[in-house]
Amino acid sequence: MQFDEEFSNSTFPENSKREIFEKTKEIVVVQLERTKKFPAEIRANLAVGWVFEAIALNENLENHQETNQQKELRKIIENLFQNTDIALREEWASKPDDVSVIFDSAGNPIIDEIVETKFTIKALEKSIKKEKSQPEHSIKTIEKIVDLLNVMIESPDFDDLEVIKQNKSGYRRNFLKDTYDKIKSTGVRDKITFSSNLKYHVILPKGESKIISTPKLNTKDGKPISMVITQSKFTFDNIIKIIDHYAENDIE
Repeated sequence: MQFDEEFSNSTFPENSKREIFEKTKEIVVVQLERTKKFPAEIRANLAVGWVFEAIALNENLENHQETNQQKELRKIIENLFQNTDIALREEWASKPDDVSVIFDSAGNPIIDEIVETKFTIKALEKSIKKEKSQPEHSIKTIEKIVDLLNVMIESPDFDDLEVIKQNKSGYRRNFLKDTYDKIKSTGVRDKITFSSNLKYHVILPKGESKIISTPKLNTKDGKPISMVITQSKFTFDNIIKIIDHYAENDIE
């Protein structure tokens, strides 16, 4: 294993950071292996972004304790937006990194947070300023995913879904059937909604800070979404040490 106990203890003397890294290191290895499929000139940037994303998302989950049902529902939503080319037939859709699912006092599922990780403040500013603003389009993607899931939640029969009537067979039909079965297995019977306090949460490494102008964001029905920018416990140097250690100990 590339990341042994000695590395964790020496790199992360703080218990809280070490525990998060220990929970994330297997995902980190998967992400670093994944970079090998890309041209050498872009691997370093991909490695930095993907390693930080894995760690920051796990760290964020520490602040959002989930029930099994919440976790299952979040994973279903995550799988759909990571596969928008299949689920929505949108190959280049903007995708958030994660969502947070809660339940209200009546047990109805609510999305209260759309989560994005950025390794630098410059990358965040670029994503906001580009013609197709990433926050706006990520929100639209999640709304489409929620619409699709709500149709599945309300339908007693998969074959009655309009979305698959033109897909009597094939990969997309099988993918959606698997999603339908998973959503039914969660026991969720009420439509998924967005919290009235919905947040677009951007996580930066510790030390990356600057006052920037945040965009006005809204759901399609006009509910305001506040952009919240926080810092991880993990620094730029922490991420680089992880990547360097992996590179030094990677045995083909």
